Formats: sequence, C-alpha cells, structure tokens
Amino acid sequence: MRVHGKAITAVAVAVVLLIPTTLSGTALGATGLANDKTIPSKRTVNEARAKAQAARGQVAALQTKIAASSAKLVTLGANLSDASELYNGAVYQEQQAKQKSDAAASEAATADQKAAATATELNRFASAAYRSGGDIARVSSMLSANGPQDLIDQASTIDVLGDRQSTALRRVNVARAAALVLKGQAAQALADQQAATDQVKTSRDQAQGLVDEQQRQANELSAQQSQLRAQVALLSSRSERLAAQRAAGLAARAAAEAAEAAESGTGDGGNLDIPRGILLGMPVNVPEGRQRGTLVGAAKSVAYARKQIGKPYLWAADGPASFDCSGLVMMAWRQSAVSLPHWSVAQYATGKKISLANIRPGDMVFFATDLTEYRSIHHVGLYIGNGQMIEAPFTGSFVRVSSINRASLFGASRP
Repeated sequence: MRVHGKAITAVAVAVVLLIPTTLSGTALGATGLANDKTIPSKRTVNEARAKAQAARGQVAALQTKIAASSAKLVTLGANLSDASELYNGAVYQEQQAKQKSDAAASEAATADQKAAATATELNRFASAAYRSGGDIARVSSMLSANGPQDLIDQASTIDVLGDRQSTALRRVNVARAAALVLKGQAAQALADQQAATDQVKTSRDQAQGLVDEQQRQANELSAQQSQLRAQVALLSSRSERLAAQRAAGLAARAAAEAAEAAESGTGDGGNLDIPRGILLGMPVNVPEGRQRGTLVGAAKSVAYARKQIGKPYLWAADGPASFDCSGLVMMAWRQSAVSLPHWSVAQYATGKKISLANIRPGDMVFFATDLTEYRSIHHVGLYIGNGQMIEAPFTGSFVRVSSINRASLFGASRP
C-alpha cells in the first residue's frame, strides 16, 4: 500500500506540474508533457543544449568584436577631434590672411588714388605753363620784375614749384609700386592659406568618413548581437523545455510502472528513481514550512530590494550599504515584519513551498548544486515577475536584476 501511495503521488506531481519554458516566465502545462507519448531522448536534449551553448559562444565572440570596435571608434573619434581642431586653426589663419589681403588691396587703391591726383596736379601745372607760353613766361617775369633781385626770386620760385611737383610724383609712384607689391604678396599668402585650408579640410573629411564607417560597423555588430541574444533565448528555452519534457515524461512513466507493480504485488516499493529536481520546488523530504507574508508585504519587499540595486555584494552583510544574497532577502521581508533566517537553506525550509509555475513577486527563488538535495542550496533571490529576480550575486558584483532561468534553479518558497 505504501508503494501504491508513492506511485499515486508521483503521478499527481507529473500531471499537475507546470514547467517554465521561456525566459519571460511563460509556463507550459505538464499535463501535455506527461500525456505526450514521445519522450525526448537524452541525445536530443544534449543536442539542444549544445546548440544553445554554441550560440552563447557566438555572442561572447561577438562581444569581443564589439569591444574592439568600440575601442577603435574611440581612437578614430580622437583623431577626428584633432583633425577638426587643425581645420579650425586653418580657417582662423585664412581669415587673418584675408584681412591682411584686404588691407593691402585697400592700401594699393589709396596709393593709386594719390598717384592719380598728383599726376593730375602736375599736368595742370604743365598745361598752365604751356598756355602762358613756356619760356615767354620767364621773359614776362623779367619784364615785370622790380629790379634784379625780384627777378631772381620769381625765377627760383617757378623752378622750385616744378621740382616739388616732380619729386611728389616720384614719391607717390614709389609708394604705389610698394603697395602693389604688398597687395600681390598678401593675395599670394591668402591663396596659399586657402590651399592649406582645403588640404586640412580634406584630412578632416577623411577622418569623419572613417568615424562614420566605424560607427556603421559598430551598429551592425550591435544589431547582430541583439539577434544572437534573441536566438540564444529561443535555443535555451527549447533546450530547457525538452529537458523538462523528458524529465516529466520519465517521471510519469516511472510512476505508471510503479503503480502497475504495486497493483500486481511485484514492486519493491522504494525505487521510483524520480529526481526531486524535476519537482521544481516541491521536494518531499524538507520541512513543510508556512506562509506568513501577504501580498502587501511582498510588494514592500520588492520595493525595498529595488532600492538596493547597485549596492556591492559583501559576504554575511545585511545592509544598509552592502548585502549578501540571503541578507538582501531577509531585509526585504523585514520591511513587512516577516522575520527570516540569514541563511538560504533555512529560508527555503521555513517558507511555504511553491511550484515555479505559481510563483509571484516577493517569493524566494533558490539555486542548488544538487537538484536532488535542498541542503545543497547556495543562493537565493527575490522574484519580481516576468522570470526575473533581484539578487546579490557574488563577491565583486553588485545587487542587480537577473533572470531565474539557470541550470541550478532548485525551487521557490513563500515567506
């Protein structure tokens, strides 16, 4: 009779068990799994897991490429910054050369105007002398002079005026020539600077092109990474589903065989060989535990845990500056006056055992090295929904949000 009772229990477990099958926490009814006569082979499960692992390797390799691409983008960005600053300097120097060229052109124009004005004045003087008869003017001066001295003074004045006009014209012409030379030099300097600016701009444009191309490649790598991660999620989900389907199928088969043996009286009553790990939170040899918390308390615990995100992990710490895994969960539930031990194994044992299909935010999720033994639990996190938990992971890390979808996932309990 004892054997028959165990068989019925195993069958009931196989029938009602709900097994999570995706990273988002979507559950697949185990009734369908248990009733499915096709049990995936161990080889099929291993191949699915190998594909998922290979995809994870591709993600890791791509992450290395992304890191190298990001480093190269930083270098190219620095080069672009240098080239842009050189271009800014060239533009500034071109502006200075333009100002000097404009000033030289203005100076040359002024010299042209002065030369033209002086030449005009000299032409008037020469024209007036010509109209007055040239040398006759000198004779007229002699005839109108009041003595020899007056005559000498008038003749000297005419000569001096002529010499001054000629000297002024020569000086203006010299200044004009100098202005034209300066204008030419300034124009050449401006042309040279414009050429230099164009060359620097070409270098800057080339640097910008390299940055744009590298950014394009980085974007492509990032897109590939997103696609690969989605593929990993799908492959991981499929491999876990196959593993769960196989475990549930084997459990159902073993239970049916045990029930048949019990009815025929041929069973030994103790060799169901059903790993407790497939029960996902419902092992039979642990204290029953009890629920003390409420939905309101669960919400408070999640809210508290969220505020601790980013704080460092520290062994045996329970806040407020740092936490270990069980210390974080303990303090989260203390916000609603629920007392928990500071030990993940004890936390599992004292709480009400919950199927992973029925977990809700605020429940505790546990991870073990041996899925057949609850005393091998080594880690606990606070479930927040959608297949995620808040955890204090390990030394050197920080409180964070993570997926509960791990091979070491053992089960759940509710404080």
